[in-house]
Formats: sequence, C-alpha cells, structure tokens
Amino acid sequence: MMQRMIALWPCFRQAAWLILLTALLLCTQQLSAAPASDLLPVEPVRVIEGGDKLGLRHPSNVRLTSDNRILVLDGVSNRVVIYSYEGKFQGTFGHGGSADDELSYPLGMTLDAKDNIYIADAGNARVQIYSPDGKHLEQIKLPQRKQQKRPDPTDVAIDNLRQLLYVVDNENHQVLVYSLK
Repeated sequence: MMQRMIALWPCFRQAAWLILLTALLLCTQQLSAAPASDLLPVEPVRVIEGGDKLGLRHPSNVRLTSDNRILVLDGVSNRVVIYSYEGKFQGTFGHGGSADDELSYPLGMTLDAKDNIYIADAGNARVQIYSPDGKHLEQIKLPQRKQQKRPDPTDVAIDNLRQLLYVVDNENHQVLVYSLK
C-alpha cells in the first residue's frame, strides 16, 4: 500500500499545483472584473485651476468653508486663493514678506468653527490667523527653545471641541499644542 502511495505522489503533487493555479486564475479574473463603482475614483469630477494672472503655482493645502467656498493655499505665491464651490475664482488674500499680515512659504492651513483661517507660515516661524474674509487678525510666534533650531511650522489642525490648536514643527520634530480659549 505504501509503495502504491509513493508511486502516486507525483500525480497528487501535479493535481495540487493545478488546483492552486486554477484558484489563482479565478481570483484574478474576479478582481479585474470588479465594477468601477467598487474602486476608488480614477477621474476627477472637476478641476480647479488658475483664476488671476498668477494662477496656482504650488498649491499645498485646500479647505472647504462652512459656506462652501474653496480655499487653496498657494505656498510659492504666499497667498490663499478663493473659489466658489463650482470652482469660479473669487479672489485672493495674503502676500509675501515678514510683516504682521504677510506670509513666507506657508504650507499648512486649517479652519476653526467660525471659519477663521489658521496658516502655518513656515518662512516666518509662526501661525497667521485670518478672518473668513481674509482680514489679518493675529499671529502666534513659535518659540525657539535652547538647543533647538528655528521653528518650521508645516501644518496646523484645530480641535474645535477642546479649543486646541496643533502646530507641527518639522525642524524640531515636535507638535506644539496651544489653547484657543
């Protein structure tokens, strides 16, 4: 009996490989036949670009306001570009520099519950705060502690429930948390 099983072993091994290959083939066919609705979208439903003579040079962040305006942070142009929900250009605010209301290579942006705009102003080592209509309100200068490099804020987030502002300091490998109360 044992000799007979040993003699049939190559046939069993061949059959096992055949079953495995058939199963793989069936799985591959089912995956490739999956309807497009089950997959992530591959085509945008709309493209938003340009607006004024500068257009969008290096957009780095986008936010949607409670009244459905689209805010695009254009870091190289040191400004925020505003579009309607339909993608029509509505205006801009911000410009380059280091004065209280100016930006230098802004990277991150978030909104609070009142749609005030918080921008990680990387080149000026601070967070700039603007009203929903783009009026400069105030700034938070990031501290440079002993043994640390100049702060480099690259992103911001707000916890509206707890009234906390989170600022990513890329250069010092830390997240700073500020109370907004």
